[in-house]
Amino acid sequence: MALELFDFVNGLFALIFVIISIFVGVRIAFNYFEHKRREFIFMGLAWIGLSEPWWPAAISFILVLITGKGLPFVLYVIIGNVLVPIIFMIWMIAFTDFLFKKHQKIILVMVAIFGVIFEFIFFYLLFSDPSLIGELNPPTDVEYRLYIMGLLLGILFVLLIMGLMFCWPSLTSDNPEVRLQGKFLLISFLSFFIGALLDAFFHLNILTLLFVRILLVSSAIEWYFGFLLPNWVKKLLIKEG
Repeated sequence: MALELFDFVNGLFALIFVIISIFVGVRIAFNYFEHKRREFIFMGLAWIGLSEPWWPAAISFILVLITGKGLPFVLYVIIGNVLVPIIFMIWMIAFTDFLFKKHQKIILVMVAIFGVIFEFIFFYLLFSDPSLIGELNPPTDVEYRLYIMGLLLGILFVLLIMGLMFCWPSLTSDNPEVRLQGKFLLISFLSFFIGALLDAFFHLNILTLLFVRILLVSSAIEWYFGFLLPNWVKKLLIKEG
């Protein structure tokens, strides 16, 4: 199977986003050993997990280059969706460690119930009528139907709201470094939300696809800056005195 330009760009930038997200997530998670706070592990894993919907496009891109064939539809949607509830749970554990610690148990129980419902609907549709999940546009793209889109959209909006709440204490801090980290985290959440929304819910051409994927890549870099503010960024953006 020959890759057309759109498929090539789609697969390549999905691969770039996934690789950068894995690097960023691992770097954040490894800070647990320095700070001994489990939030770093969960936030690192959560960011890796947020790139899951782009894993199958990246894998298909590699497979086409090597074998000439991408992933079959069933494997594509399983790789892109089966871990979504788990990643959502990891993110909510990290979020409630920072905020709403008193209500953590009830929040996580609600997330677990949602996760069970998500998995039930997903696998029921997958084994009863896969066309209700979506349609594969081989080799590197899939168009999801209403059922899955609705669930994913709900998660996306929850992540945005939680993200804004998560950033607020940093944005209002008296410490300029903490405020700068809060700004990067805010921009990261917004970049990811807009990029994921456009990628999932709109028909893109080659130019808009490039814009969306660059936005997603930037969200991973901004997330990295928000958690592990490098000294060179600090010196560049924080004025002394």
